[in-house]
Amino acid sequence: SRTYNIQPEIEREAWYAVTISDMYGNENLEARPGSGGNALKVKEDSIKPSANYILYDGDDTRYNSPSLVSGNYKIIVSVDEYLLTDPQIEITTDTGGIITGGLKQMLSYSDNLAIDGLGPQYYLTFSISNIVSAGIININMTLTDESLNENQIQWNNRSLDATNPSMQVYSPASGSDGSKYLYGNSIQLLAGVTDDVQISSFQYRFTYNIGSGSTSTSPWTTPDEIQDVSGDNSSLVMDVPINAGNFESGQHAVTFRAIDSAGNQVLSQVIFVVDNCRNRLDGTTVCNYEESLKPEPEPVIVNPSYSDPPYVMVWVLSGIVLFSLMTMLLVIRTSMKSPKKSSGDDDDEDDWMSEFIGTSQAVDMDELTQTQPTQKELPTIEEDEEDEEDPFAVNVATRKSRRRKAPVVEEEEEDEDEDPFFGLDDDEEEEEKPKKRQVGRRTAPKNAPKRRQVGRRKKSND
Repeated sequence: SRTYNIQPEIEREAWYAVTISDMYGNENLEARPGSGGNALKVKEDSIKPSANYILYDGDDTRYNSPSLVSGNYKIIVSVDEYLLTDPQIEITTDTGGIITGGLKQMLSYSDNLAIDGLGPQYYLTFSISNIVSAGIININMTLTDESLNENQIQWNNRSLDATNPSMQVYSPASGSDGSKYLYGNSIQLLAGVTDDVQISSFQYRFTYNIGSGSTSTSPWTTPDEIQDVSGDNSSLVMDVPINAGNFESGQHAVTFRAIDSAGNQVLSQVIFVVDNCRNRLDGTTVCNYEESLKPEPEPVIVNPSYSDPPYVMVWVLSGIVLFSLMTMLLVIRTSMKSPKKSSGDDDDEDDWMSEFIGTSQAVDMDELTQTQPTQKELPTIEEDEEDEEDPFAVNVATRKSRRRKAPVVEEEEEDEDEDPFFGLDDDEEEEEKPKKRQVGRRTAPKNAPKRRQVGRRKKSND
C-alpha cells in the first residue's frame, strides 16, 4: 500500500494504475482499466461544498430587506455540487431567539441535472413570531458532498427587528395650541427618528386645505437636508425650511414617515395654520382664517304690535278698501233698480206736458195716421167751458212744476159673504157700458211755468 497526499482546494479526475517488475528488472507497464484491469479512474476532490440562499416572504415574493419582521418565510439554498445527504439548517438570533426550533432537515427543491454549472436546490419554510427577541439572525447549516468533504456554513447578514422606529417632531407647531404662520414667514420642518437597526427611508408630504372640501395631497418627498447623527443610519434628523406663502389661508398638515431596514414603518402628522393678516387704519388686525371661523350673526327678529305704524297703515288701508267696496255696491244696486210708475203718474205727466206746450187737448192719433177707429169706446174727459183753452192764446212763460198725485181714497168693499143676492146681477153688470172717467182739472204744480195769456183776435171786416 502507498498513501498519496491530495492538494487542498483541488477537484479533478485522475487515473491510478498498478505495475510490477521482477528482480531482474523486467517491468510490465501495461495499464488495463475495467474489470480485471490494473488501472482505475478516480476523482480527486479537496474542495468543500458551498451554497447560497434566497429568502421569500409569505406571498412568495423575494425578500431583499436586511431586516426581518414577524411573519412567514421560505429559504431556498442552492449548492454548487451534489451532496452525500440532504442538508440540515438551524435559524436563531444572537440574543437567544429561536426561530426554527433546532436543526431542521431541508427538502429537495430541484436536482438541476440538465443544467450545467448549477447544483441541487433545497428549501425550508419557517415563521417568526412576535415573541422572538430581536437581533442578528444566524443561519447555520452543514453540507457533506460525495467526497465526504464537510462544510459548516453560517449566514449572519440579516437581522430580526420587532421594534418600530421612534420619531419626534419639533416643528411645525400645531394649530391646536393657537399657533399660526403668517404670509412671508418660513415654516421649518424639524423631526428626528431613531431605531435599533438602519433606517432606510425618511420622508414627508403635505395635505392642503384640510376641512375645506378641496383637500389635496403632495407625493412623498425625500429631502436633502437629512443628517446621520449615529453614523450607521440608525438615527436621522430632518431640517427643511418651507415658505408659508405656498399655502392658502386655512389648515394644512405635514406627515413624516420613517421606514427601517426591517420594513417597520412609523408615521407622524402635525396640523398647522397659515393665515393672511392685515392692519386697518383704525389700529385693528383682520385675519382671513379667523374671520372665516366666526359664526354668522344671528338675525334680529322684530315682533311689531298691532298699534305700531305698519299695522296702523294696514288698518287704514283696509278701512278705505272696505268703504270703497260698500260704496260701489250701493251705486251698482241703485243703478240697477228701475222706478215704478203708476197710471195716475202717467196721466199727471201727460197733463203737465200738455199745459207746458200750451194745449190740453188729446191728440187724435187716428186722424193723424188716417186709420179707422176701433169699436172700443174710450173714456171721455169732460171739461168746463170756462176751462177751455183758446188755441190762439198767447202762452205766458211760467215756471213748470210736477204735479203731485192726489191721494187715493180706497173704498171699502162690501163683504160678499154678507150680501144675500151676491152673484145675481153679474149678467147685468157685464152688459153695462164702462163709465166715463171723471177727470177734474188739476192745479198746475207750483214750480210749473206760467201760461202765457193770449187773446183771441177779432176778425176784421176787411
